[in-house]
Amino acid sequence: MAKTSAGLVIYDNDFRILLVHPGGPYWEDIDSWSIPKGEMKAREDPLVTALRESKEELGQTLQGKMICLLGTFRQSKHKNVIAFAYKGTVTLPVQSNVIEIEWPRNSKKMIEISEVDKAEWFTSETALTKVHKGQRQIIERFISIISIL
Repeated sequence: MAKTSAGLVIYDNDFRILLVHPGGPYWEDIDSWSIPKGEMKAREDPLVTALRESKEELGQTLQGKMICLLGTFRQSKHKNVIAFAYKGTVTLPVQSNVIEIEWPRNSKKMIEISEVDKAEWFTSETALTKVHKGQRQIIERFISIISIL
């Protein structure tokens, strides 16, 4: 059964999109950025999850407002993402929470890393090239909806 996460497509007055880059040794630059998101707790409201996870990953309470639900998207066969458009401001650089991961893989050794090592504002065109391929449909939906608002 696929897990469900919830997240925010945060955008500013210039319609730039905020993406976060995962911390740790696994990730490159292209196809690894993400909207701020995280796994939903049992029976948790998706917007509550998205706001909580954004605060954890960005290290700050968002200033702005939720604009609309973008929908539910299949990121992979193991994960669905419920995404919202959120107009707001984020102060850079961000200060993410810390998590533990196994590194090197299959070594049973745990290291602490920042869940997010950086965040940046991108134009929608650049965001489509940076974001994880499973989330491109989220950015595409955001672009199509925001153009009619």
